[in-house]
Amino acid sequence: MQRRISLFVWASASAVLFGMPTLPSRSAENGPALAPGGSGAKVPESASAEVAAQVAQDQEALSELQPLIGGWKGVGQPRRGSAQGAWSEEAEWAWDFDQGRAAVAFTATGSRYFAAGRIVPGTEPGELVLYVRLPAADGSENNLLGNDAQSDPDEGAEESSQAQGEQGPLVVYRGRSIEGRWEFTCDEVGPSTGHNPQKIAAAVAAAPARVTLRLVAEGKRLVVLLERRLGESEQFARLAEIGYTRKGSGFGQGGGAGPECIVTGGLGTIAVEYKGKTYYVCCTGCRDYFVEHPEEVLAQYRQRIERQSESP
Repeated sequence: MQRRISLFVWASASAVLFGMPTLPSRSAENGPALAPGGSGAKVPESASAEVAAQVAQDQEALSELQPLIGGWKGVGQPRRGSAQGAWSEEAEWAWDFDQGRAAVAFTATGSRYFAAGRIVPGTEPGELVLYVRLPAADGSENNLLGNDAQSDPDEGAEESSQAQGEQGPLVVYRGRSIEGRWEFTCDEVGPSTGHNPQKIAAAVAAAPARVTLRLVAEGKRLVVLLERRLGESEQFARLAEIGYTRKGSGFGQGGGAGPECIVTGGLGTIAVEYKGKTYYVCCTGCRDYFVEHPEEVLAQYRQRIERQSESP
């Protein structure tokens, strides 16, 4: 059964996931506190080392998701083999390093179900947590909330309401890798900043109860199955299926021919330079992280190479 997220937990998650401001947390689960950007405060070396260790730990836990990195073009179908009600969408997956943690994140364009999301390690061994933001009430036909912008004599209030309406509800799914697929079940639902509670409630009710991701065709195809729960049972029925095709060829996949991403070990497709040498990364998230922490990344890379050479 879905549970409501406390306002503080939702605000904290939203800040980490979607850039919303929040109060600093002292929770060990969120990692060590970082100095505010632009404050001029210097992060102690011990704290920096802890952050680097936490990021490396997160990367290890999320390494199996590396093949998702890259751009995808998809077609969604409520019914398999039928074009009725079908839609097109695109998704971009990338590594993200924020708040001293690593995550695999995505943004979707034209999606009827999810606007953006992040996958992070859970608290249990092997557990993964998927945070997603539902589409907002922006008037697009490809979202669950619809458009009900109200006229307001106060122009400032109207702009504020519209800005708030752009934030759809936050939904949390928990899951893990199961026999070659990633399966997530809805666990918690957070409040929204939208201005129509009825439509927000309807959107949450219509959100998938289970999400399954599966790579096929040697990683060139990504199939996302969205399901609804049948009453209060543990049975699920199909809502829709989205079949994605990877943009380009081999982007973001590990183990292929080509340079290695200095951060994750995947296929490097973007060149970066440091101290006169050229390295490669697999996505913009890894590029930004390398630019900010080059020495830490190189140290972790050397350790990774040593472990590989020691493996039988």
